Amino acid sequence: MVGLAGLILVSALKLAIAPVFTSSFNGLFFSLAILFAAGMGGMAPGVFTTVLALPLVYFFTDENSTSQGPDMALFAGVGFGIAWLGGVLREERNKAIMATRLLQRRENYLQAILDTISDATIATKPSGEIVSFNAAAERLFGYREKVVLTRNVNILLTEPRQPDRGGGTERAPTGFARLMGGSRLLRGKRSDGTTFPMSIHVARIATSEGPLFIGFARDMTERERAATRLEQTEAELARLSRMSEMGEMASALAHEINQPLSAVSNYVQGAKRMLEVFDPAMLPALRESLAATATQALRAGDIIHHLRIFMAQGEIDKEIVDINTLIEGAMALALAGTREDGILTELDLAPGPLEALGNPTQIQQVIVNLLRNAADAVRASERKVITVRTRRSGKFVRVELSDTGHGIPPDFGDEIFKAFVTTKRSGMGVGLSISRRIIEGHGGAISARTIPGRETIFTFTLPLVDREIQAHDQ
Repeated sequence: MVGLAGLILVSALKLAIAPVFTSSFNGLFFSLAILFAAGMGGMAPGVFTTVLALPLVYFFTDENSTSQGPDMALFAGVGFGIAWLGGVLREERNKAIMATRLLQRRENYLQAILDTISDATIATKPSGEIVSFNAAAERLFGYREKVVLTRNVNILLTEPRQPDRGGGTERAPTGFARLMGGSRLLRGKRSDGTTFPMSIHVARIATSEGPLFIGFARDMTERERAATRLEQTEAELARLSRMSEMGEMASALAHEINQPLSAVSNYVQGAKRMLEVFDPAMLPALRESLAATATQALRAGDIIHHLRIFMAQGEIDKEIVDINTLIEGAMALALAGTREDGILTELDLAPGPLEALGNPTQIQQVIVNLLRNAADAVRASERKVITVRTRRSGKFVRVELSDTGHGIPPDFGDEIFKAFVTTKRSGMGVGLSISRRIIEGHGGAISARTIPGRETIFTFTLPLVDREIQAHDQ
């Protein structure tokens, strides 16, 4: 129909201009109709129009022309060629239309999928320009997609801009490109300026328009609150455990404090009698008596000082602590009164300070718990020895507490560190569980093993302080 209409139109035009314009190029007029039919309908309409145009061309061609035959053949060849070319162009145009529709359909599917993802999903160019912002991202950051498109992703982050690499020609990565390499925890920024903790994982994909960086962000506010509540609960549980142990140690500690106080009283009484019968020859003895008084008073003061640290109110702040010093303080508390039971203590500490970043109260609680367990284990043994060793082990300090007690039954294994598991008849089974959580919370590990007939060894590690990192942070 398109070709037929074109032929009628061209024929009418030819008849209209025939009185004023004569031309021997009749085929050129009808070629336009063939081109129009082939472009609109493809090869078949083009061929059909060519066949219909042949008698019309013959009709409008001068019958006296000597080239009528060749012109007709040339027109037929050109017409069929135009029909073939039009068919090819129409097929390619249809393919392009189908590809565009398919691409649009895929984009719609992809956008629908992105909108159903619970995580905020943001796509950016390598420059940081936002090109996609799903519905979850709108809810999380408070921006509408049309507002943030073409803007830099840095508006969603509070991370400081990376410094330029001075002197080099390589450009520092920007936007999501600098967050490649696994999940990261950082703070996001909402449209109202408030910030919140979030985890983000960035992936790089290749597209026909170049690489894109896709960021999957998740709000970590509730998880951070839960972690804080759990940390506070654990700290309170540890404090209650210390209170319980304090109750058990009260009698021994009272005895331990009473000893230096009694010595102080005796030395002061002796000094008083020497002053009542004052004799210059007795001055050296008086001086020694007062010095011994001061020593015993300091000894009592040290015990009270360690006791105050041990009973501190569940602080969770960390500071640089010397593990050797904490061990000495813990031994003064945990082993009070054990000498009367014949328990010997061997101390083998690594030379120099062993500095770790941790909470001194909690670390000392672990040492006290292990020492008291060791004292209970050796109390009924023939050989009653508790050994404490500290060593450097790479980037960690390793603390070993061994005893010659009855050991841990083989069927307990690692279960000994679970809550409410104990080898004692009167124990609650929470001390070692709390100890493991404390050590792991400090980035270390704790384990236990028994060498049958010889000793039981509890070992825990803590990361040593890296002075270079500390200096850099300061």
